[in-house]
Amino acid sequence: MLHVDDYLDSPGADPIAKEFLEHARRPAIEKDHVWLTRNRPFVTWRGRVYLCVGASRLGDVWLKGDGPPNAFYDHRVDIAELSNWERGSSESERG
Repeated sequence: MLHVDDYLDSPGADPIAKEFLEHARRPAIEKDHVWLTRNRPFVTWRGRVYLCVGASRLGDVWLKGDGPPNAFYDHRVDIAELSNWERGSSESERG
């Protein structure tokens, strides 16, 4: 598994992923939760589009999409498995 911090430090990191995940990985006291909610990107994982909602200190990325509406995330995945990062924070914003 590629740790999210290693990905963010790599020269090939997607700029949308980098901006969002660097914000999401900040210490709790420094996080701007309004910015994070407004700037959650869409990403493709296993051929489906999900909303990226954060990342853990363990190195995985959190995706929301097809699970219970009250769950913060539905999947914890390896960032190396993600592609097609797009800006947006809700399904209604996708064009």
